[in-house]
Amino acid sequence: MKEEGHAKNSMSSKTAQKLVREREKKMGWSQAYQLTMAEALPEYYKAWGKVYETLLKKEGALPPKYRTLIYLALSCARGARGTKTHIAQAVGEGASRQEIIETIALTTLCFGGMSVRHGIDALDELETERGRLKV
Repeated sequence: MKEEGHAKNSMSSKTAQKLVREREKKMGWSQAYQLTMAEALPEYYKAWGKVYETLLKKEGALPPKYRTLIYLALSCARGARGTKTHIAQAVGEGASRQEIIETIALTTLCFGGMSVRHGIDALDELETERGRLKV
């Protein structure tokens, strides 16, 4: 059932944009797909944000910096498109360039050289945009 061009559970574009901007302020990043998800499935988008915050941002036995480095390693292993974003998140949590490179290098043990290539390529891309990261 449609209402004003939107599915019953969808959100207006303006409201979805506001939701994505709020998430970006909180998380320090956003990607284009998030607006589509916020418009089409706002409850899913909100729930995903809570899961993300719980797993990466909350203090626990592992500090957020370590959590983001682990997430970075998994991203490299998968060859994920968001690897550059995960590097930026790790930097935002206080990770040094050396910590990031060592995290990327660890992926060789289980996933081989292509995971390292993927991670270093993402690091190079980020440094091209922002300048060399601190050691």
